[in-house]
Amino acid sequence: MKVLNRKPVKTKSPLRACLRRAAALLFILQSSAFLLSAQNLHLGDLDDDGVVTVRDLALLNDHISGTPSLLASPGPFDASHALLADMNKDGAINSADRDELIKEILQSRTPESLPLGTVRFTSPASGEGDVALTRETILHFTVPLSLTATLDTTQFYAEFAGQRPLSRVEISPDRKKATLFYQQPLPANSRLKITFDAPALTDLLGRPFDADGDGTSDGIYRMSFDTSTTAPIGITGVTGQILAAAPVGSATVPPGWVPVPVPGVTITVDGAEETLRTTNGPDHRFTLSPCPCPNGTFFVHIDGRTSPLSAWPAGDYYPPWGNNGKPSRAKPTTSSPAPSPITRPTPVPER
Repeated sequence: MKVLNRKPVKTKSPLRACLRRAAALLFILQSSAFLLSAQNLHLGDLDDDGVVTVRDLALLNDHISGTPSLLASPGPFDASHALLADMNKDGAINSADRDELIKEILQSRTPESLPLGTVRFTSPASGEGDVALTRETILHFTVPLSLTATLDTTQFYAEFAGQRPLSRVEISPDRKKATLFYQQPLPANSRLKITFDAPALTDLLGRPFDADGDGTSDGIYRMSFDTSTTAPIGITGVTGQILAAAPVGSATVPPGWVPVPVPGVTITVDGAEETLRTTNGPDHRFTLSPCPCPNGTFFVHIDGRTSPLSAWPAGDYYPPWGNNGKPSRAKPTTSSPAPSPITRPTPVPER
């Protein structure tokens, strides 16, 4: 911290000292109110005075630039004021919000109040196809949930053919998203219907949640997606090679990475691990045939723990990881097709 040498201020009277302390106390109280007030719902009103002025623009500029503001307590906005600074409601605070704030100061846009929290977007997206059977479902919110909000699988769940896959719900630490984790692979080649129905849910400002985004504090959010298939088709196949990225570097060689072959790795199709599987040979190449979905995408897991170069479970090993593949119809040939490399980092220490 840089210390500035300044001459001490001499107080000429006890009354002046008393007034100075009172003013300082008033500033502290006002700053606390600025940081903690959750009653102000007017977009762009960052100083809680009920109107949008150049003072709000100065606060926003300081926040974007990371400069401590002389108009309020140093540091970034608290969570509630960050919501009011997001003028275009895209989830980020940047120059686009500054442009919208200037328009409001110039009265060239209609003033808005902060809308009720709703679902901003989902992963997978509604209507998405070829979704991996091991992929979780995530809801991203426009406004963080309250600190006391809870969700379970009676409020956020998936359904297929009248059945709900075994799952659990987690709210992220920043309260901006909820994730549905599945405890088993999803059914292949199926349409999963997602329901989010939590009528008692509140947001960070204590307001009811607008699940379906219609502007009122009720409703149910629904979406669906289609999972990938695992049915093998014809003489399709995928070929490739498994490589690790090994570090290099010495006094004469600059730091970098070189590919190192990893043999004995197991490759399985998600959802059909027992029937659609293969391993790569000493030349680190593999062929998985037949394989699913000749015109789309399927998903595999590559397990390096089975390699003789791994010391699983007692030592270092190459970890399992997921990847996707797009098969092609096999053609009779006397030579092997050129494989596409699949690289992974060095073994994970496991003690």
